Amino acid sequence: MFSFKKNLGLEIGQKALRAAKLKKNGGAFEVLWLKEAPLPEGLVQDSFTEPNLRDVPEFAAAVRGLLNGNARGSRVAVALPDYVARVQVLDFDSAPKKDDAEQMLRWRLKKALPFEIDQATLRWQYLGRFVVNEKEQHRYLASIIKTEILSQYQGALAVAGLNAKSLGLATFSIWNLFRANIAGELGEGADFAVMNLSAGKLSVIIFSKGSPHFMRLKDLGKSDDSVEYSIDVIRILRELSASLIYYKENFSSAPIRTVYLTSDTGGVYELAKEASARSGIDARVFSLESAVRPVSAANLPACFSAACGAAFGI
Repeated sequence: MFSFKKNLGLEIGQKALRAAKLKKNGGAFEVLWLKEAPLPEGLVQDSFTEPNLRDVPEFAAAVRGLLNGNARGSRVAVALPDYVARVQVLDFDSAPKKDDAEQMLRWRLKKALPFEIDQATLRWQYLGRFVVNEKEQHRYLASIIKTEILSQYQGALAVAGLNAKSLGLATFSIWNLFRANIAGELGEGADFAVMNLSAGKLSVIIFSKGSPHFMRLKDLGKSDDSVEYSIDVIRILRELSASLIYYKENFSSAPIRTVYLTSDTGGVYELAKEASARSGIDARVFSLESAVRPVSAANLPACFSAACGAAFGI
């Protein structure tokens, strides 16, 4: 039996909105529609602590203008900017009962937050037992976002006429889209990293045994006054190397050999080439065509990976 379910993914960036409409045909997703629209400067603020949307009605109008009725009859998922949340790996000597785990995580996180812990929304996952510095630990993955920020996005999407089935982070949406490809290339339970460059911000997620174990965000800003958010290959490689070294020193003695790259700007293939040449890393560029099928012969720009990943994961 064939399924013709339609999913809509919306990525909210600091500089642009991107949307992708997918149709599931049998076991594969086809891309029906892609669209991108720039956002006015400062409309979406870069903040973990303060409201992100300067003007909710203006933002909602931008979303409606982008979609132009294409959300009707579709299930909708949203990829939020990575910087709106903090993702941390926390190790404990013992694991509490499931009902007590969130309280334990909140107790550990409250010291590192710039706001009160009761103002935060927490999602977590138990990753299992791992040896850290020759000592067995219980490891948890925790993602935390200020409830006020989450509610503002949810409210603005409702004003735009959308009922989002899920809200996640952009780089995790990208990983979700290519998860099967990675497993096919490296095998289940592999160690690798995913690096995403979006609007001058670098996100690195490191995976151990197929599960995320570390995330680092770095604001690179403008590397050239004449080209906004152009790729500074040397600086990005330095930041990537710093992430891999920190992970090796603090979470696992096993080095990360494979890194998957994606970017919303040009130069990602040059970056992959330099990463392989300078550091010996096996750097691979994500290709949208490896995960979803275009209905027409048109190319699928890599900058739509997060939007497609959001739609793919509903």
